[in-house]
Amino acid sequence: MTPNATTTYNVTGSSGANCSGTASATVTVTSSPVITISASASSVCAGNSVTLTANGATNYTWSTGATTASITVTPNATTTYSVTGTNGSNCSGTTSRTITVSSSVNITIAASSLSICSGESVTLTASGATNYTWSTGATTASITVTPNATTTYSVTGSSGAGCSGSTSKTITVISSPGITITASSSSTCSGSSVTLTASGQPIIPGAPVRQRQASRESDIYNVLRCDRHIWKLFGQGIQNHYCYFVT
Repeated sequence: MTPNATTTYNVTGSSGANCSGTASATVTVTSSPVITISASASSVCAGNSVTLTANGATNYTWSTGATTASITVTPNATTTYSVTGTNGSNCSGTTSRTITVSSSVNITIAASSLSICSGESVTLTASGATNYTWSTGATTASITVTPNATTTYSVTGSSGAGCSGSTSKTITVISSPGITITASSSSTCSGSSVTLTASGQPIIPGAPVRQRQASRESDIYNVLRCDRHIWKLFGQGIQNHYCYFVT
């Protein structure tokens, strides 16, 4: 017999002398417990924890080996947790719950320049997330800053799943050098040359002082501030490795 509900069974027996008797027995059927699992979160970021709580029975045994109604887990990947619950009649029921784990956010910062001269600007662009919050308070992916001194900028990014990550970038600010220029002559005849000599402390230690010739009075140039290591000479930009400018 496999009764689905409490049932009374009757039986009548007879002997060879045609005598008979009747008996009955009642089988009580207790319903199996219906187990449910509630979760503090259905999805978490890698490294975060979630609490699972079983209901519907008296005693519980989890797939983790725990025997409490509630467990706290920290899955590194999407994981299904199951629990079996029993009641006082030793009837049991089983259920499960899947916790989805989202990957951590890897934030990077790209800078238009890692070192600038005092008074210049640099653009920082964060990537790897959906939303961003900079140490400046900005909430855009890109920011443009004009630091007066060497400064470290940090940004925290979050994904749609609520996972977050942080990183930082240091922008070095180089003070403009104190440069002077002397000319072999403050005036010259058309077609004659004049020698210009720049002097002062190079930004890069050991960098030599440069000098150039101007072919006419209008080509007497002034040395200006450091600006991306370019000499401007006779209207043509000449790349070099020193922070001096002629314009």
